[in-house]
Amino acid sequence: MAGLNARGIFFGLVAFTLTLANGEFDAAAQQRTEPSSDVLSETHMSDLESLLSLNKDYVDAVQNSDVARFDEILAEDFRCSNPDGSIVDRAGFLEQTRRPVTITNLQAHDVEVRIMGDVAIIHASTSYNLLDGSLSGGRYTDVWVREDGRWLAVSAHVGRGS
Repeated sequence: MAGLNARGIFFGLVAFTLTLANGEFDAAAQQRTEPSSDVLSETHMSDLESLLSLNKDYVDAVQNSDVARFDEILAEDFRCSNPDGSIVDRAGFLEQTRRPVTITNLQAHDVEVRIMGDVAIIHASTSYNLLDGSLSGGRYTDVWVREDGRWLAVSAHVGRGS
């Protein structure tokens, strides 16, 4: 039920934005967004660390067709908007994940995590190699909700570059 409350207040909250550039915090963004309370700041940083770890797990799970890891981190009502415009539910996404990937060296760049209470949005760009060795890339946006103390992915939108 906590997840439903978080989704309901999603649009009414002001985002705390932390920007990662090459794996390091943008100090100016960190100063602008840290709550004034040490307790809130520690909680915010703990959430940020958890979400960055989950983001890495998510990207690794895509590259390695790791259905088991996705089964652990996707909410029951998860939806994904694919690059072809289709939308799949959790079961459809897991089925997609079971198929061998046709890319290598998938990496996330310019990761931006926005935490708004029990909701977080992660934006990033990607780079990867196609089977012919050529470099390609894209962008993604994932929405995470804290339910019963755990962050779960509820939505993903994936776009590919040309």
